[in-house]
Amino acid sequence: MAEDLEVFVAQQLASLDGPEGEDAFHTLIEAPRSILPLLMLAYHKQVSSSVRATIVEIVWQFRDPSTLSFLAEALRTDDGNVWKQALDGIVTLGGPNAIHVLTDQADRERKERGVTQKLEWIQEAIKDCDGSSAQ
Repeated sequence: MAEDLEVFVAQQLASLDGPEGEDAFHTLIEAPRSILPLLMLAYHKQVSSSVRATIVEIVWQFRDPSTLSFLAEALRTDDGNVWKQALDGIVTLGGPNAIHVLTDQADRERKERGVTQKLEWIQEAIKDCDGSSAQ
């Protein structure tokens, strides 16, 4: 059964960059949660920036708090598309753990680059997470 799931994920991921990409995207976000580890593993093996960003989006669409460390890792990339999807996912998950991840990333950004557009977006994301946890 696990092999079938691996084949299923591999087939859908192979379609993401093609004309069937939208169908593959929706098929994956509607798949069982058990595909999450396979998606996160595929992210690390993927060369295509757009597919990597789409994998991050698919992962956060599951709204599974256990993916926060994966999203935090993706947030540390220099790839703008991947970074944006990771930020969106962390804000979607929200809560204290998301705020912690974002605060750490803001500190890292400030130390490495100073005040940047990314830092401003992270600070806005922290406010969004803080607001969502207060509701």
